Amino acid sequence: MIWGLTALIFLALLGAAWALYNLLFAGQAARAAAIERRLSTLAPGDAVMEQAIQSYFRDRSYSTIPYLNRLLGHLPNISDLELLIHQAGSPCNLGTLVLMSGVLASLGFLGGLLESGLTTGLILAVGCGVLPLMWLRFLRKRRLAAFEEQFVEAVDLMARALRAGHSFGSGLKMASQELEDPVAEELARTFEDYSFGKGLDDALRDLTRRVGLQDVKFFATAVALQREIGGNLTEILDNIGHITRARFALLRQVKALSAEGRISAYILCLMAPGLLGALWFLSPNYLGILFEHPMGKTLLMVGGCFQGLGILVIRKLINLKV
Repeated sequence: MIWGLTALIFLALLGAAWALYNLLFAGQAARAAAIERRLSTLAPGDAVMEQAIQSYFRDRSYSTIPYLNRLLGHLPNISDLELLIHQAGSPCNLGTLVLMSGVLASLGFLGGLLESGLTTGLILAVGCGVLPLMWLRFLRKRRLAAFEEQFVEAVDLMARALRAGHSFGSGLKMASQELEDPVAEELARTFEDYSFGKGLDDALRDLTRRVGLQDVKFFATAVALQREIGGNLTEILDNIGHITRARFALLRQVKALSAEGRISAYILCLMAPGLLGALWFLSPNYLGILFEHPMGKTLLMVGGCFQGLGILVIRKLINLKV
């Protein structure tokens, strides 16, 4: 038994080290080396061809480990995880995410198994295994919030470019060059798709799929309709920018008016864990039976489930959308 646990711990640590290496060095180094090899065949100074080659040879691999890359390629519905990673800013590839989840789940299972038993080990395995997904969801939320703030400036910049006589493609390129990431990155990719053969409607549709924000859907629909039935695209973009700014102003006003309720929700969510931690720090013997007796463990699990359900309900109530 002890040799099996030792082997599992060793494999988990080995996988953690490999995942950390892929996260920090290997993926970036491999992509940079591949791009360098492909661009080395280009003629010096051929910037247009260099940009086309970079757009064509985008890294579409799931992992730098060949076996894991082939294994992930056969899994169904893998595109949702790829989209999540992209929307989070691509901090790692899919293979690194799978390794991180597997290693954390293994460590959680071993810790729970050695401490309390099989049930605790399974619960900790699930809880630790979803931590990378929660991290990616946090990064996605922050990145999309920044994109939403910057997208209004991008729409205004494209409208000014059209008013000055530039084409829509030129305005898209100017917005990708003048603004900051993440909006510059997404618009630059859309411009590359459009410049190297993809139709504008398809390029904007891909932008909508990658970002998934309502404002981007309105923008792509407005441009597609204008190309089909005609109209003043400059005025359309001005109206989109004005409506988006008004919506942001209304959302900030609603958040200010509901600040007291949201603070009360945070206090309610943190009260039970905070009280448990305070009692454990002040009188650990008083709470010891709660962690040792089977009935106490059952009460802890039931209370934790109800606490999580209450947090989800409160979060749904205070998650205001305008």
